[in-house]
Amino acid sequence: MDAVVNIGPEPMAPSASACLARKWLRACLVVLGALLASAERPAVASCLPRAFFAPEGTTLGPSPTLYLFSPIKSGVLRLDARTADGKVVAAIATEVSDYSAYRVFRIAVASAADFAISASVEVSQAETEAFVGTLSSARSDPPKATFPLKMNLATARFRIGPLAERRPVSSVGIAGMDAEESKWTCSFQQTRNLLLTVDAPAFRLEWAKTAEDYHQRRREALVLPAFRQGGKTLVKLGHLDCVGWTFPWTGGDVFVGVAALHADGSETPAASEPFRLARPADSPSTAP
Repeated sequence: MDAVVNIGPEPMAPSASACLARKWLRACLVVLGALLASAERPAVASCLPRAFFAPEGTTLGPSPTLYLFSPIKSGVLRLDARTADGKVVAAIATEVSDYSAYRVFRIAVASAADFAISASVEVSQAETEAFVGTLSSARSDPPKATFPLKMNLATARFRIGPLAERRPVSSVGIAGMDAEESKWTCSFQQTRNLLLTVDAPAFRLEWAKTAEDYHQRRREALVLPAFRQGGKTLVKLGHLDCVGWTFPWTGGDVFVGVAALHADGSETPAASEPFRLARPADSPSTAP
């Protein structure tokens, strides 16, 4: 699938002036796919967000559904899926979500045999001019690039085989919430983490400003990756360290539900009753 989105800089929370140039360098390097010179501080390179498939590599059933989470916010997506003997496998991508942290694609793979899949993106010169200009003002020797610029995003290998039967459940429950906050020189973490009762490679967050709007299905939605910590499955809402915003804290409390997106293409729906989620007291007053 070919998809083109206008590129724009990652929104940034207020930070010390000494960190501003590093933040812009990181954003430019994500777009340009270039490495900083060895004189750059290691902290900058370690803060580069990465693209990934969900799941990232495991045993799946035939004709699975994958999700690609990419920090690259423009360009034409290219997929290459092949079996072990080099046979090309059909892989069809549909863009399902796009917010600050991730541009998300659902990928249907028509394979009954083990396969490997890689994703890349081609970005035109026009789409990166603003970033090149910013990089030029931040340092005297910005990386050079030829266009269209092809950037490898992610690669994963999957086995096709029998799977354990998934326990049927009627909906995804939210068993609790905790806060995760930290900061360092060039980024910060400020998320509200929802503990979920169902495991899946990805989740669709559905929310509304009121419980009535939620019940009437007047909801907004974003697709988010699963995080696993201590045997628990979480989604993280807010600002991820060195990645960006996964959720727009733009007002007061919100009423949320979470649907599980499984690798066999099926879904477990969000609960009929929403979870009331309080906005962090010190979150930005406007959407990133």
